Amino acid sequence: YVYLFSTIAAFILLIACINFMNLSTARSANRAREVGVRKVMGSLRSHLVRQFLTESTLVTLAAFIFALGLASLFLPFFNTLSGKQLQLPFGDPAFYVALVGAGVVVGLLAGLYPSFYLSAFRPASVLKGNPSPGMRRGFIRSALVVFQFAISIVLIVAAITVHRQLTYMQSKNLGYEKEQVMIVHDAYALRPNKVQTFKNEASRIGLIESSSISSYVPVQVQNAGRGDRTFWKAGDEPTAENLLNIQLWSVDHDYFKTFRMNIKTGRGFSEEFPSDSSAVVLNEAAVSRFGLSGDPIGQSISAKWGGETRSWTIIGVVENFHFATMRESIAPLGIFLGDSDGFVSFRFRTDNPQEVIQDVEKVWKSLAPGQPFQYSFLDEDFGKMYRSEERLGKIFTAFATLAIAIACLGLFALTAFTAEQRAKEIGIRKVSGATINSIVFLLSRDFGKLIFIAFLISGPLAWYGVKWWLETYPYKATIGVAVYLLAGALAFIIAMFTISFHSIKAASANPVTVLRNE
Repeated sequence: YVYLFSTIAAFILLIACINFMNLSTARSANRAREVGVRKVMGSLRSHLVRQFLTESTLVTLAAFIFALGLASLFLPFFNTLSGKQLQLPFGDPAFYVALVGAGVVVGLLAGLYPSFYLSAFRPASVLKGNPSPGMRRGFIRSALVVFQFAISIVLIVAAITVHRQLTYMQSKNLGYEKEQVMIVHDAYALRPNKVQTFKNEASRIGLIESSSISSYVPVQVQNAGRGDRTFWKAGDEPTAENLLNIQLWSVDHDYFKTFRMNIKTGRGFSEEFPSDSSAVVLNEAAVSRFGLSGDPIGQSISAKWGGETRSWTIIGVVENFHFATMRESIAPLGIFLGDSDGFVSFRFRTDNPQEVIQDVEKVWKSLAPGQPFQYSFLDEDFGKMYRSEERLGKIFTAFATLAIAIACLGLFALTAFTAEQRAKEIGIRKVSGATINSIVFLLSRDFGKLIFIAFLISGPLAWYGVKWWLETYPYKATIGVAVYLLAGALAFIIAMFTISFHSIKAASANPVTVLRNE
């Protein structure tokens, strides 16, 4: 992501350079006579190139100074967004060397094309008032506008895609209900032998619907590594082909009820069956990987335990549930009945969780005075697993907004120059009976074509980028054609809104004012 964001930042800087190129060449008519006079007075083309490159470099260095102030201003916001604590190294001389070097490079990059373009004017032509043939060719300028908006559309698609994937992951059926579950951490602080007492006393609170003691909960929480062990199908000799490494969770009888998990086949653990101490509930992924043929209920799996081989009878198959992020496929899991004191989970029935927190904390303090009461809510822990996607979406949105804003700034200025250059044409059209709407359409049409071409180019690029990013997710949102059309439509509407200001202004001007000197 660091490389990706650095590349995007470079593209945004390139969009700004393109603005400088476009505006410099668009207003070239204003400097044509200057170039002609300088050449007549003996200036060489190399002198003019150096002059224009110096101008662009000075402008860029001034922009870097201004940008440094903006970076200092917005750094706290960026740190909040990225979850980092970055600082600008004002005390490091290399920092200033890098800034000046970057300013010079960007200045040369932005000024290279305009300097060679302007210095190529023929003095005899421009001093007679005849524009250089190159001034009429807008192909390069149009290509640069297309490039700007193609990058902007790709970034819009990226922002929409990240938000779609995040929404998909947060709304997908997880295989359990994450709402209204409070998890008390570090239940081992209740030792010795008070964990079950804590569960029983807290369960008497009227707001508590059910509760469970377990070694793990179905989300990734801090300081909760998960254990695993190698098993094989009972009755077979363990070989490299039939050994399966599965996660091993220890839970009590109320685990499936508390998290509202769906037992697809068989049953969960019950106090009515003492034999459940030698039983296991597998998830669907484990059943599939073990290759258990027919009904798995009643079949057994074995493992080395305490130096000897032990077997557990399968009494149920729980529907696959996501106990890791959706960046990972659901792994094989075995859930066993046993004593554990990692977490105590409470499902409650109230919209005011503060009441539950206060009541459960009272029970905790009565049993473990002086021990910290640490808790979290299952849905909040679930949300924390996707903070990186959430941050990614916000950063992409900021980049897309910045890119299209800079592109529109250039388009705004280009429209102003276009309207100025065609002012007399517009005046004649109005005198001849043209309406304001027809003139606005005339001025907007050419730029509209460029945005459409940018959309055609950006579509395949965005599709490839979306496909590449989503490959890291085994469970992914469907990104249809509508997303690309929406991104293109947004870019087109913003661009047309930008163009319309100068177009309407030019079309509304009094033709008498424009043509009175003709």
